[in-house]
Amino acid sequence: MAILLNLFIYHEAIAGDYELLEDYPTGVHDTKFQVFPENLQVCKAYENNLNSFPEMHSVMVCERPINPKLKDFKKPDWQTLDVLENKDFIKKIEKQLSYYRANPNNFNEKQWDETFNARVEEKGIKLRYAKLEIDSDKYKHVKSEYLPLYILEYEFRGKCDPSDDRWLKNSGGIEYFITNKEMKEIMPLIGIGSLRGVFIYKGEIYFDSHSYEWSSKLKKSQSEIWLYKMYLRLSASEFARIPICRFRYIGKAPTLKGIK
Repeated sequence: MAILLNLFIYHEAIAGDYELLEDYPTGVHDTKFQVFPENLQVCKAYENNLNSFPEMHSVMVCERPINPKLKDFKKPDWQTLDVLENKDFIKKIEKQLSYYRANPNNFNEKQWDETFNARVEEKGIKLRYAKLEIDSDKYKHVKSEYLPLYILEYEFRGKCDPSDDRWLKNSGGIEYFITNKEMKEIMPLIGIGSLRGVFIYKGEIYFDSHSYEWSSKLKKSQSEIWLYKMYLRLSASEFARIPICRFRYIGKAPTLKGIK
């Protein structure tokens, strides 16, 4: 632990690997991605977190750790669930994945049943859940049957490999659902983009993800981390995640093997 703390202290004197983009062109006409003032504090704090790991020089494709010195951040205390014992529940979850929500007729139940055991043997499925230690005043409009809030993390693409182009281009393969202690109901998080991490900051729920942007016209690539905040929709029956800030990797970015 002493060595780890010394690394954190040493890094305070050197440049970081990620840069918060407060006002950045999106590439769509003249529009820009802007950080709203109310989100600037958490964006700056998360930038500090990303840059507090000097020993991690490569792009954080699969996971973004939380520095234990930063007490405003908390990771969920996960409990891993047995996937074989929860087969029917997992089937219910898969029907709620974003693809099948948009294309419900494409879910082949027979094929799903036939391939389930093989996916488990290949360790292609992982299911965890945790209680979210939130500031209840900030979520006072949540329906009582969902309190206290629990979160499900469903990993369905297998173990992430940052050296594999498939993961570099799309490090998705995890979806999150809000549930209750008994896991009687599940509520998907509405929004665009793949998530691959969740944490609490000052009692509020945030998600993060890796994005790899490639422009053949400019012949350049850019690895980014995106940060999302969870909101309760006006109906008080759906949760959404909205991107609030993005961070550009300023080290030596990886290149897809297919790009010359």
